[in-house]
Amino acid sequence: MTHEELSDLIGRVYECALDPELWPDTIRRVADAVEAQAGLVMVHDLLDHASVRSFQSGVPALAMALYARRYAGENPIARFAATRTEGDVDTLASMFPDGAWERSKTYREWARPLGIKDILGMAVLRSERRGVW
Repeated sequence: MTHEELSDLIGRVYECALDPELWPDTIRRVADAVEAQAGLVMVHDLLDHASVRSFQSGVPALAMALYARRYAGENPIARFAATRTEGDVDTLASMFPDGAWERSKTYREWARPLGIKDILGMAVLRSERRGVW
């Protein structure tokens, strides 16, 4: 990736703050840049353990609706992410060295059927009530 391409991508992320509807295309560009199958921006209610809003690329809308309805409240990644502060970066191996992710219902019933094998995540916003990862 050239400096210009990186600068453009960073600029797109900042534009999303002004126009959240730009997220899906921006996420696709970020995923493409790192050769990822999919990308997500997840907003979780940390007190109610519920999905508030998500933006994605590479994950079908129906799968995201199912996630919000059935898995957001018990997703071990969301619970782990709730303990992180802005800028913390994690992988599945750093979050769950004991293999708890692979044993979770969220992985077995939701992520594995989607072909999701690994996750790289970063806490980008944290308040008492909301977490964005």
